[in-house]
Amino acid sequence: MNSLQLALHYKSYKVFTILLSKVTYAQMNTYLGTYELLEQVLVSGVDKQLAEIVKLYQEMKIRIVLASLSHEAQESLYEGSWNQETIKALYPYVKSFLIPKGQKKAKMYAPVCYNRFLNEPGEHIKRHGAKAEAECITAGLNVCGFTVKGPLIDWLFKGLLQHV
Repeated sequence: MNSLQLALHYKSYKVFTILLSKVTYAQMNTYLGTYELLEQVLVSGVDKQLAEIVKLYQEMKIRIVLASLSHEAQESLYEGSWNQETIKALYPYVKSFLIPKGQKKAKMYAPVCYNRFLNEPGEHIKRHGAKAEAECITAGLNVCGFTVKGPLIDWLFKGLLQHV
């Protein structure tokens, strides 16, 4: 086990950051090929380390391809709890939104809105099943932990803004 791995293992973030600053570009490419640093840090679930590693990859212009990570690392990424700094750093590389799960301040809200177009002139098709569709979507969002606001029915733009 080398010094970077030891710092990661013992969660010594300051030591880890100092050691990273001493590594040359050539050494880092070899190191990343051998140890898959991004994958290790994702599995560890430690925000501070992940933000440092993403910053390092960006500074060294090393391509980040999250799709090539192991199933365990991808699961940790999309199911883990990340702070805003980490989410911001990873945003350009992810395939879906990262939600800061497990944080007391974070709440997931979902407005549900639909139009039936019952009184509109012929330009819109009437949506008789809109209510059932909204109920199904609302139930799914509730199961996923969202606080659902609505539904807002037959809305206009001004009403939508007030609702949101």
